[in-house]
Amino acid sequence: MKKKVIIFGTGGMFEKVYHKIDFDKYEIVCFWDNNRKKKGLEYKGKIIKTPSKQYGEIDKIVVCSSFFEEIATQLITEYNVPECMIENYLYFTKCELLEYYNNINIDKIELKEIINYIENHPLEVFNYEFYKNYRMVTIEVMYDIENKMFYVDFMNNKMYFKRSLDTKEKVEKYYRFLLAEQDKKSPHCYFNFDLNITKDSIVVDAGVAEGNFALSIIDKVKKLILIEIDEEWIEALKITFAPWKEKVTIINKYLSDVSNETSITLDDINKTDYINLVKLDIEGYEIRALAGAKNLLLKQESFQLISCCYHYQNEENELKELLKLYFDKVEVSKGYMFFPYFNGTKYLNQTARLRRGLIMVNR
Repeated sequence: MKKKVIIFGTGGMFEKVYHKIDFDKYEIVCFWDNNRKKKGLEYKGKIIKTPSKQYGEIDKIVVCSSFFEEIATQLITEYNVPECMIENYLYFTKCELLEYYNNINIDKIELKEIINYIENHPLEVFNYEFYKNYRMVTIEVMYDIENKMFYVDFMNNKMYFKRSLDTKEKVEKYYRFLLAEQDKKSPHCYFNFDLNITKDSIVVDAGVAEGNFALSIIDKVKKLILIEIDEEWIEALKITFAPWKEKVTIINKYLSDVSNETSITLDDINKTDYINLVKLDIEGYEIRALAGAKNLLLKQESFQLISCCYHYQNEENELKELLKLYFDKVEVSKGYMFFPYFNGTKYLNQTARLRRGLIMVNR
């Protein structure tokens, strides 16, 4: 029997979801939209309606909007929809993921626990109870009139955001996720590993973005080398790290296996700066970056590497195989993530699987 669903939202997010729907398994009863101008219009062969308490016998209401939390609250408080009936845009991917894991022999307790959680909650990047604490947490976002950019107080320092995050609401959403990502219970928390950071440390942070990791350790290290390709983030980073100009170098290049006008290698950086710690979060290009770090990986004493390993399906295994050539022990973070993007492309195009967050080696 087909599952009957109402789709809330008729914009770009649903267009990206549409191809994931197996119409042999799901029936779209109708579309809901808060935009009353759309009421009565036909969309994908169905009529667009405004939300109602009278929605008949359905299985789920799938919210295809970036304002999921707000719409879910609206459905619960105004239309008495049970929370268990509300799913986000990843619902069809969630069903695919659960079908896979429920048909294999799961022998890891932590994997069983997260599958059980996903069965009873909308699919997220972090599928654990701790994530709920950040969904609607109040964030004080401030505006710098001189620089015309938003910033927050991060560990008693101003952390700026790129100009395309041009409203308080956008910054709040971004920063909430950032706080959740680095929660001690998160599989993406860098500081769950024993990082050997001292006043003599030279640290490379590649894939800096807003710079939260770098800003967390700025007062503990000798030098920070920040590598970021996004011009908007470069502008924000220059303002954020202006108080530490003497110890921060910002490189607007790709970290790669060759050095040229647009790229740089870790081995070339290490020729002038004796690197003690490298943090990698470069959208699935971690393997390529490490191909340009053979001397560093082979010869460097007192060295640590912490790398993201979730950007594509086999990244964890590929990183393990590579790093085992240089290190006796390879650690991975506890828990699992679901990553909905790959190199800027929606994960909806990828196989639905859970992945480890981080991998670390130490010498």
